[in-house]
Amino acid sequence: MDLNSATITLGVQTSREDNRTEKPILEMRQLLALHCKGPYSPDIREFALILRVGGEMQEFKFEGCERIRRSRKEKYITVDLGFPSSRWKGATDSSISRIHF
Repeated sequence: MDLNSATITLGVQTSREDNRTEKPILEMRQLLALHCKGPYSPDIREFALILRVGGEMQEFKFEGCERIRRSRKEKYITVDLGFPSSRWKGATDSSISRIHF
């Protein structure tokens, strides 16, 4: 499986104060690469998801999807997925894996 050729990609912005989010993020990237292959249309080559995980260095004041943008020239759609620290701090590892956006 080549994560670089995936047509749904997952980028992450995090302060890395707690590594419990790393495993579910890696699993999500692998599942997207395995099951979500395109191209989806002549106008869209990639969906770029950006997961913003809040923490001590920077907190994101939203949860779920925000800032959906489209680049006609580069043929992609991107969306920010907010995961504030209040949702994962104090949560169990298994509940972090089951978060729905």
